[in-house]
Amino acid sequence: MRLNSPLAGILIILVAMFSCIEPFTPDLGESATDKYVVYGQLTNEEGYQYVKISLSSKVDEPAFIPLRSCRVDILDDKGHTYGMNESEAGIYRIWMSSSDLKPGTSYQIRVVTPSGVEIVSDFDQMPVSPPVDSLWYTVEEGPPDNPARDLPGIQFHLDLDAGGTGSHYFRWELTETWERHATYPKIWWYDGRIHQTDPPDYSLFICYNTEQIKNIYTLSTANLAANRYQAFQLNYVGNNSSRLAIMYSLLVRQYAMSRAAYEYWDQLRVNSNNQGGLYEKQPIRVRGNLEVVNAPGKEVLGTFNAVSVQEKRIFVNDVPGLELDYESLCHPPYILDRGGLEASRGADRILYFLILHGAIRPIDAACVDCTKLGGTTEKPDYWPE
Repeated sequence: MRLNSPLAGILIILVAMFSCIEPFTPDLGESATDKYVVYGQLTNEEGYQYVKISLSSKVDEPAFIPLRSCRVDILDDKGHTYGMNESEAGIYRIWMSSSDLKPGTSYQIRVVTPSGVEIVSDFDQMPVSPPVDSLWYTVEEGPPDNPARDLPGIQFHLDLDAGGTGSHYFRWELTETWERHATYPKIWWYDGRIHQTDPPDYSLFICYNTEQIKNIYTLSTANLAANRYQAFQLNYVGNNSSRLAIMYSLLVRQYAMSRAAYEYWDQLRVNSNNQGGLYEKQPIRVRGNLEVVNAPGKEVLGTFNAVSVQEKRIFVNDVPGLELDYESLCHPPYILDRGGLEASRGADRILYFLILHGAIRPIDAACVDCTKLGGTTEKPDYWPE
């Protein structure tokens, strides 16, 4: 078949375009993996204070590469020095009493690596954190940051009143816990022989899952008319999971910090909220208040800050006006394979089943053992009766 001239030209251009497309991988050079990474956050809470020290990894292969055997000291502006010990690879700690952790005091970190490289931070003054004023939620038809998405749920909010504290820079860290139930107690199971538990075994029926929410939440009130803020948006919990089925709890830890610390965390928020969250295998490359003082050309990432903390917890159950809509893997029990119990028990070598209307109905292990979906059967001390 002969093509006319204009059509032939178009085809040649298209072939050339698509035959030349290759995946693009940025050349970051060796220096991208030749940096120190130091992260420490000193709080006003009595207990262990931690500093993590590592080497940066490749952007496309994130990993925690611990730097061992460093000398790590915390110094304050009163002339005190607190030496830290390596508790595990690359993680250094020291127990500090409340008398050593006073708002208004400035703190600095000094690190000497095994090769003699010295890293120091600026002095960072510990501010005063106001109490968490109030923590509440609203029922929404979809996430406020994506209103076009049809996902009913609850949006958590926080009110801040920092009047009289002199603190204007804040970060919040969120931890969620929820109670989850298996679908059935353990009654029948097969491991080469058939077993029956009578009465039914409920020891693996109730679990509690706890996860840290990855998003970073920061706020500055420095340019506001009053040192307060209402209805600051926190996390959103949709109706498409079992989190809200029994009891849900959100713990909010509020950090008051210096302006320098806020600028670091706010830049980290901009980067990490778009790249999978804060708690990856290494911090995203944001420069903080650290510098290498005796090795020209060496770079250090991360930050060391002194913050004061307040926290508040809220419990949620039976949300009015919210209908849950999530699938259970346990309804209905499936029909026994032709090969019988032995062919159905799979890799874990134990098959749980029900007997319904005289027929054997195998069920997933998670239907009787809530730990199969994570969590623990140990009830948290703070959980309501």
